[in-house]
Amino acid sequence: MSWTNAGGGNWSLGTNWSGGTAPGPADVASITLPGPYTVTVDQNVTVVGLELGGASGVQTLTATSRTFTLNGPSTIGTNGVVSLSGGTINGSGTLSNAGTILLSGAVAFNGALTTVNPSTIRVGGVDGPTVLTVATGFINHGALELTSTTLGYNAQLAVTTG
Repeated sequence: MSWTNAGGGNWSLGTNWSGGTAPGPADVASITLPGPYTVTVDQNVTVVGLELGGASGVQTLTATSRTFTLNGPSTIGTNGVVSLSGGTINGSGTLSNAGTILLSGAVAFNGALTTVNPSTIRVGGVDGPTVLTVATGFINHGALELTSTTLGYNAQLAVTTG
């Protein structure tokens, strides 16, 4: 199922998707339409996989305190950005990042996470603590930035397996 709204919008709105409904547990969500736009995840999501990042522009997937379940291979391409403020990524699939992941608050990856050059994972950069926990394998070949903008707050990375 492919994203069709070059102006961005909410994940849950069916008219933003080629199938007329938001992707569900049997679907691969493809957000690869060229152009700069943001898709806001406004509900908890379960999909077979995610393809984020088109041939041009920047495609941003943003979520606040949501659970995103990926039950198959998923990719963030070089033009893809995932911005999470709290929340969890679950599932049996590996998330492969060639783009940018921006994290704030407490974020848990309960599946495998792999990054390739020239990808970036930025943990922090906000007023408040940020903790990224990766529970099922982490392979990093990109940039990993642990940042803090305010004295007394920190950014942490915890890899519990792998």
